[in-house]
Amino acid sequence: MRRNVVNFLAEEDGEPPVPIACAISMEALIEHFGARNDGKQACLAAFDRWRTAIEQKASEKHAVNAAKGPILLRRSDFD
Repeated sequence: MRRNVVNFLAEEDGEPPVPIACAISMEALIEHFGARNDGKQACLAAFDRWRTAIEQKASEKHAVNAAKGPILLRRSDFD
């Protein structure tokens, strides 16, 4: 289990949709999605507010990722 991330599941397009294990760094939530601080509650609130955009980025990264493993979104993924 990674620290300083919020873990979530996204779905790979297909029939049926396939779950993808994903995480987004707290740094990305603070710097790109406006979490007030690095506290768990602030980061979860930012994640909930921006979940659709975050899941979309995870799906995009998964589509170009040669290895079909877990996806980690970092601050640099949103620059």
